[in-house]
Amino acid sequence: MKRIGDLLTRHKTPVDVQDDVTYKQVTIRTNYKGVVLRGTQSGAAILTKSQWRVSADQFILSRIDARNGAFGIIPPELEGAIVTNDFLAFDINEAEVEREFFSVFLQSPLFLEACIKASRGNTNRKRVDEDFFLSFPVNLPPISEQHRLIAKINRARAALATAQQEISNQEDLVAKLKQAILQEAITGRLTAGWRAAQTDVEPASQLLARIRAEKARLVAALLQAVLREAFAPAASDAA
Repeated sequence: MKRIGDLLTRHKTPVDVQDDVTYKQVTIRTNYKGVVLRGTQSGAAILTKSQWRVSADQFILSRIDARNGAFGIIPPELEGAIVTNDFLAFDINEAEVEREFFSVFLQSPLFLEACIKASRGNTNRKRVDEDFFLSFPVNLPPISEQHRLIAKINRARAALATAQQEISNQEDLVAKLKQAILQEAITGRLTAGWRAAQTDVEPASQLLARIRAEKARLVAALLQAVLREAFAPAASDAA
């Protein structure tokens, strides 16, 4: 049985924010939506001067919202960004956990449970207790088994992507088929044989033309009625 602390090592690179330097800042979206750029600011506009520098490919979590799925891997574009004490950044110990397997592990109920249980304090002021979080037990397979599982997951993902593409292609074909059937119906080719035996049936093209003409007539009649009402003489004028 391992602990999260066997997989992660806290990374601390302090930064004294300088007024004449521009910094990238980090935010972490809840519900597993990842680590993104919050924005860039000059040091003069940053009130908290003691912060921490983070690096791409590190794991990071929000001490406040980790229990709501606010954690993830820092993307390359956030290399060198800074964070406050409300974030915890870690290096991933790849001797214990394969990086891709760790990314899958982050989506597991077990990892979210660790974040929830490690969040201590009042209801609206809960923050992750780092020591409790790192001591949380996890039962991970050995590296060789992790590689096998990742290969299996990737095959499943590839099969899913293929199936989704096939579904999309089928939907396109169905849409085109519907258009073709509609076109056949409109031009009359779909029922050519039947119409040859039913000479008294109105062709679809004539029916559509008649419907369009009737709609135009009704619109024109309505317009005329509105105009008559708008310009009708008052009762006193008619007397």
